Amino acid sequence: MLLADGGITFVLVAVVFLVGAAIVWVFRTLARGAMFVLRLCFGLRCGPRELERPMVIGRDRVCPLPRCGHVNRGDARYCARCGTALGTADES
Repeated sequence: MLLADGGITFVLVAVVFLVGAAIVWVFRTLARGAMFVLRLCFGLRCGPRELERPMVIGRDRVCPLPRCGHVNRGDARYCARCGTALGTADES
């Protein structure tokens, strides 16, 4: 009798856990969809600014990757954070 009660408790806990995980997944998916719509309709950006090529700020150079955006020294050939090639100084 005691073993059967423990088995039922285990099943109930597992069901509650799975339902909770499904609810979290649904809300996360809805939030991502909402952010996609906001970016699409209003041009909102959440995160580092996106750059098309290395940008020079004074003597510093910004990494071209949108997710990095690290400001490197002016004479750097590669990004110090992610290792992406920054191109030549003539391109900037």
